[in-house]
Amino acid sequence: SSRENFCRDTTLRNDSWCLDLICGRQVTSVMPDGSEKYKVFPVSLQEAIESFTSKGGNLIVSGAYIGTDIWGKLYQIKADRNEFNKSSAFARNVLGYKHGGGYASSAGSLQMMSGGALKWIPGERNISFHNTPNRTFYCVENPDAILPASRSGQVIARYSDSGAPAGIVHQGNGYRTVCYGFPLETLKESEDLKAILEASLRYLD
Repeated sequence: SSRENFCRDTTLRNDSWCLDLICGRQVTSVMPDGSEKYKVFPVSLQEAIESFTSKGGNLIVSGAYIGTDIWGKLYQIKADRNEFNKSSAFARNVLGYKHGGGYASSAGSLQMMSGGALKWIPGERNISFHNTPNRTFYCVENPDAILPASRSGQVIARYSDSGAPAGIVHQGNGYRTVCYGFPLETLKESEDLKAILEASLRYLD
């Protein structure tokens, strides 16, 4: 579903137990006319997700700028204090994470934490994602580090070179979230994507 459809069509939320929110490299950008587009979490999406989680809906969220677009801004954009307060509260209280910094890894690899909330079985081995231009897929040069926003969260993955948290889980009020500071679709090996999604879904279920 498109973001617009998810926000508009409540039947998509009512009929689903889990939402896989694919944020990719989306980030707030300034258009030639001075307007802003491509916010990762516009108000309409925040409200739709809050409605979804209030009824027990679970989430997988992944993207390169899910922290930066709220706390840091990739481009020179005038800050709106009210918007920041609302968006940062949404990320902390609903999704369960806070920003741990941009440019969290230059190696393009991470390790899932053995055991823990995801009950990760394959062990602590490097998992690679596209971080340089290539003919296969888009790349992510500057993934985000994200941290648990409360004691109900836990780090489940770290970037191999920096040790910064690459993913967290969060136990909400009647729902759960799994959030990654890089786009899952940029993983180089389909087996890694399958394993991470399966482990994430097991946790949510």
